[in-house]
Amino acid sequence: MELRLQETQQERDALKKRVAELEDREEKVRRHPPSQTNESRLTAELETTKNSLQHCGQKLKEAQETASIFEASGQKLNTKYKGLQAKHQELTNAASKTDRRVAALVEQNHALSAQLKALRHDSKANTQESSLDVFSNRLDQVSEAAIKSGVESLNDVLDNFVMEILEKSDQLVQKHAHLVRPPSDREQEQENPVLRALAQPSLTEENRGLLLDVQLHDQLHSTLYHVFFSNDVLPTWIDHDGVVQPISEELSRREPWTVAQRWRALTAMGMFALIEEGHFAGSIHRQTEDIVELLAQAHGLTPTQFEDMSDALFSGLRAMYKEANELSVSVRRDILSVRMTVTTVSATHFDPNLACSVWPEMGAAAGDEIVGRYKFGLMKVTETGERFDLMKPEVATTALIRETSKSSS
Repeated sequence: MELRLQETQQERDALKKRVAELEDREEKVRRHPPSQTNESRLTAELETTKNSLQHCGQKLKEAQETASIFEASGQKLNTKYKGLQAKHQELTNAASKTDRRVAALVEQNHALSAQLKALRHDSKANTQESSLDVFSNRLDQVSEAAIKSGVESLNDVLDNFVMEILEKSDQLVQKHAHLVRPPSDREQEQENPVLRALAQPSLTEENRGLLLDVQLHDQLHSTLYHVFFSNDVLPTWIDHDGVVQPISEELSRREPWTVAQRWRALTAMGMFALIEEGHFAGSIHRQTEDIVELLAQAHGLTPTQFEDMSDALFSGLRAMYKEANELSVSVRRDILSVRMTVTTVSATHFDPNLACSVWPEMGAAAGDEIVGRYKFGLMKVTETGERFDLMKPEVATTALIRETSKSSS
């Protein structure tokens, strides 16, 4: 562009010089007039030269404008070029850091490879010690929090199931209200405090609901514990001769913690894997009958008035058994760093150190008789033998009987 501008300026300068020569000649002609022919020729030549000069001026102006545009573009390109230079420097620095990091990782990899090689050598040199490697696994498959959440979920399932039973039974009682009979003397003299309280003629419907809630929880809680959580390795209905539990205790005394834990996990997993899906159908059927019998007795009706609930009871119990079964396997199989156990209360009297009252506002006191097991607890035992209650089981005590008797009188 600069070369073109320079050529245009040179051309214009030459034309200016030519115009000056022609104007000088024109002046001489005026002083010494030439012939008519020469004058016409000179005039035409002068006009042509002036036109050429004007054209060159226009081309020079256009060239100057173009040069201005290119100059502005050049400044932008220069700015962009400087930015790219800075970016290039930044990337160069980053690449240098990456190269140093890669070099460090390569060096670390060499060191780890050497350590791995040494460990493999040691492993081969100690084949007798590694013969029980399968029992040395102490990695937990799930967290303690997950097991605790599983226990809480089972407690919630139990609560919801009992609530559904009470709601459906109320509907059937209203339907058959004309068939309700008064409680018999035998029912009023039962040993079970809750059943005895349920047979009192002056009982309000609200208190009847509370007492039924506790009795249903206790029946279901006791059955689930017996079927799935009793004993440390296998439930009592499987190890009814008491063979497996002593073996576990002996292993815990004689072998490393990891061996005893792994043996417990493998034994429980293998035994529960042999149990077919329909194995618990008999227990579920008996529970269904027991619930219907309880509802009939509590409301002064016959079991036939509650037969419409049987299918729903069976379905709900089956879902609850399934969840309890999965939890019972997981608590034995998936936690190896500590020993976790789903707990209940075996004592007959309330001890606040071992359990919580489900309704503390009723004034449960230490030494009160326990009238119903309500929620499962969770305990863990460490390798050193320390015991921790992650969740205490919950119970109902005679505080409930005192409360319902007070409000019914």
